[in-house]
Amino acid sequence: MKAWTLDDYAQLIDHTNLHADATEQDMIVLCDEAKRYHFRMVAINQAQVAFCAKQLAGTDVHVGAAIAFPLGQTSITAKVSETRDALANGATEIDYVVNLTQVREHRWDYVADEMRQIVAACNEAGVPSKVIFENCYLTDNEKIELCRVARRVRPTFVKTSTGFGTGGVPIDLSRP
Repeated sequence: MKAWTLDDYAQLIDHTNLHADATEQDMIVLCDEAKRYHFRMVAINQAQVAFCAKQLAGTDVHVGAAIAFPLGQTSITAKVSETRDALANGATEIDYVVNLTQVREHRWDYVADEMRQIVAACNEAGVPSKVIFENCYLTDNEKIELCRVARRVRPTFVKTSTGFGTGGVPIDLSRP
């Protein structure tokens, strides 16, 4: 078995600045840190993609655009357009927040269509797609159904929190 290096671990990190008030200087710092520590990706708001793509040109650090962040409350058309725009501006990974209203209303066809269209746009561009559930707002049954949708649609990753909700994902050590 291969021994993991610090660099191997660094490649598991998405270095993130998704603050609404982040400046270009903040993005320079974020990108410089990602390069210095050899993180896999910078996760940023979609509006900062072109700037960060220039900062990271010639490196293997990915540029990850957060789509419909942090609420997920835009139409499918808007999310797909935002995804395509981010890809055109240099994004090499896409994170998007699922529409929680549709999840809470159990409109699974809508949720699946949204996921399918965003995953398809990412697949066309050859980039990873990450769907973000905001688990702090969801029941266990809603989480399970979202996982079923994701299993059918097959985004590259499923994430459990934006970090902007009311809490992270609780760990219940009493459950097997």
